[in-house]
Parts: sequence; C-alpha cells; structure tokens
Amino acid sequence: MKHYLSTLSIRWKIALLILVTCSVTLMTSTSLQVYSNWTNVTESSHRSVRLAAQTIGRDNVARLQFFSPMGALDAIPDGIHAQAAAIFDADLDEFATWTSTGDGIDIATPFVQEGDVIDGTSLIVTRRIYDGMGGSDESKLDPETTDVAPSDTLGWIVIRSDMRPIREAVIQNAWRISGLSLLGLCVSTLLAFLASAWITSPIRHLTDKAKDIEESEDFSLRATKQSS
Repeated sequence: MKHYLSTLSIRWKIALLILVTCSVTLMTSTSLQVYSNWTNVTESSHRSVRLAAQTIGRDNVARLQFFSPMGALDAIPDGIHAQAAAIFDADLDEFATWTSTGDGIDIATPFVQEGDVIDGTSLIVTRRIYDGMGGSDESKLDPETTDVAPSDTLGWIVIRSDMRPIREAVIQNAWRISGLSLLGLCVSTLLAFLASAWITSPIRHLTDKAKDIEESEDFSLRATKQSS
C-alpha cells in the first residue's frame, strides 16, 4: 500500500487527501447527528410517558380514595405509544387496567419503587399516587424529587410504552441522513479532483518547463506565470 501511494502523482495524492478528510468529516458528523437525534427523541418520549403517568395518577387520587375505578384510565394520550397501563391500590391489588388491544392486562404488578425500566422494546414507568401529587409540574417527574411517606401512598400507576415506533422513526431518519452524506461524498469526490488539478497546475507547469530546458539545454527559457 505504501509503495502504491508513493507511485501516485502529486495531483492524485492531494485529491486522495481531500477525499479522505471529507469522508472522515462526513462520517463523524453523520454519526453525531444520528446519536443526537436518538438521544433527543428517546428523552422526549420518556418525559412524555412520565408526564402522562404523573397526570393520570393525579386525576385518580379521588377515585382511589373512594374506590371508584370507572374511567380511571380513559385519559391515556395517543402520542406516548402506550401498550398497557394499570393502577394498583396501596396494597398492590389491581384497581384498573387498560391495554391498547383490549385483550386483557399485559403488565406486571409494580415493585414498590418509582422509576423507569427498559424492558426489551418497551419503556415501563412506575409512579406512586398520593394526595397532592403534581400533574404537569415537571419538577416532580423525577421520583427522587418527591418525598412521600409510605402511609400517604394511595396507589401506583404503571404504564408500558412501545419504543419501536420511535426506533423505526430514528432509523428512517438515519437512512435519510446517510443518503445525504453519500451525496455529499460524491460531490466532495468531484471537488477533490477539481481542486487537486487547480492546486497542482503551477507545479506541473514548472515540471514541464524544467524538462524542456533539460532536453533543449536552452537556459533562456522561462516559466510563465499561471493565472489564479
């Protein structure tokens, strides 16, 4: 490989250097863009599910206090791609359940601990329900920011959200970005050859003039200035 590169003309060496530089830059920027997109989309999705759990939990405080489960899970938003949801009372007995298919519950009884868990292609969000819990207050979306005594717990809400639509959207976006990067690489290749020809033109002119002087032994020959 080293021997092959050493045999290339200076024009090809410059073109190859420009092409490699552009390729590395495009690959790096594409990877960073895809990673940033995935991070932002998943974090936004997780926050939406947390907010939904917080809001639905708040709306069911009175239902749990009076044990009236009717309509407990009617307000699940479509945008969170929920597969299943359940509300349990303080004794972890089933209070209300919901599934996207209506085929029965597809969610486990929660651990007595708030948090988010990734289970394969699903996100499972568990939140404590208590009197006075926040709904749209984002400062209370993190379980670590809430300080609730166990005796104040009225129940638990668990939401399982499907992450596959989000993953598919990110993959489709990654393909689009890759296609644009490939197009950019093709343009970079063309520009690399054009730029290398422009850069090496004065050098090739001097080389040709030096050969003419050597062959003719006419030292009065002069190289002409190349226009930029």
